[in-house]
Amino acid sequence: MAEIVSWAKQWPTAEVMQIKLSWEDEKPSAWDGINNSRRNRFYEQFSIEFIPSEAESQITARSKYMLVENLTTYDAERAWRLNIQEMNASDWLVDQQLKLEEQGGQLAKLKRKAESSQATIDRIEAHPYRYAVCRLFTNPLALGCLALVAVAFSLAKEVVS
Repeated sequence: MAEIVSWAKQWPTAEVMQIKLSWEDEKPSAWDGINNSRRNRFYEQFSIEFIPSEAESQITARSKYMLVENLTTYDAERAWRLNIQEMNASDWLVDQQLKLEEQGGQLAKLKRKAESSQATIDRIEAHPYRYAVCRLFTNPLALGCLALVAVAFSLAKEVVS
């Protein structure tokens, strides 16, 4: 947009066409509720101001009348410089290659983890009772509960006899 405004400044007395804002941007659910403020900030960078519509319609605001000479690009240029990083294409490709290799390593690690988990699931499904007994005897809380049940059972036996 900054480039378009810079180009249009060749004709400073030209009128900027009216911009109409839709009610769709005003809904809280539109773009996670941030589109309205993001859209307004975008236009403000170029000194475009809006007048709210008074009538109930699909257009909620219209831009004020202005000439091209009144448009600004300073804030937009500064925002562009803050948000865009210029770099050499070959440096970018090297950076992308490194990221790709890193992600490949992460993917391989996740695949190994998934295979290990699947092997564990296969063992459990093949021998569910063995798994339950192993879990029972390796879990301190389960062993405590088992001991408590044994004590309660022996006490109950004594009370009955």
